[in-house]
Amino acid sequence: MPDMDPALRKQLQQSRRKVDVIVRVRSGSGDRTPDLEALGCKIRRRFWLTRSYAVTCTGAKALKIAGLEWVERVELDGTVVALDKTSDRSTRR
Repeated sequence: MPDMDPALRKQLQQSRRKVDVIVRVRSGSGDRTPDLEALGCKIRRRFWLTRSYAVTCTGAKALKIAGLEWVERVELDGTVVALDKTSDRSTRR
C-alpha cells in the first residue's frame, strides 16, 4: 500500500460520507476509468498529464483504492490557490 498521510487515513476511516479524492496511478497502468467505476467511484475529471483521476467515493472505498497495485497515491481533492491577493504586484506602485 502506498504511503498515506496518517491524518488522511484516519479521516477516511471515520468518514461515512462521500469524499473527493485525487487518485494517481502508476506509470504504464493504462486507463483505469473502468476499474474505478466498477469500484463505485464517480469520476469527475481525468488529468492525463499527471496520470490522475478526480473521483468521489466513500472513505472506505478510497482506502481500498489506495491498496491497489496500480495506485501510486490517494490524496484529498481541495481548492488550489495560485496567487495570494496580497502578493499581486499589479496593485503596488
